[in-house]
Formats: sequence, structure tokens, C-alpha cells
Amino acid sequence: MSREFRVDREMGCTRAELLQWLPGATGQAPLTIDGGVVTATTHGGSVRISMEEKAPRRLGSMALPVLAV
Repeated sequence: MSREFRVDREMGCTRAELLQWLPGATGQAPLTIDGGVVTATTHGGSVRISMEEKAPRRLGSMALPVLAV
């Protein structure tokens, strides 16, 4: 039985913000960054997160970042 799965989401943050949050979100798991892909090594496996910055969402004069993960 495969334990692999894929989830596609959009986040309202920048790449830099996500990279700041990941150590706490992964329990300080070792992270490897290769371009737009971050791999967190965990007990018994790994998690690969791909990220791509998209055009910002505009609400009037406000622009919100969009990060596809």
C-alpha cells in the first residue's frame, strides 16, 4: 500500500514567509531546499513541498501574495 499522495493548494504568503514557518511546522525536521522544492526528512519518511509564486490577488488597492504549493 502506497503512502504517497498529492495535495495542491494556494497560500496567501511569499516564498520567504513559508521558508520561515517550515522549521516550526515540521518540528525542526532537517530541510533540503533545491530551487522551488523543499524536502523535510521526518521519522519514517520525507515530505516534498513544491512552491511557485503566482501573480498577486488584488482587492482594490491591496495586493495579496499567492504561493502555489
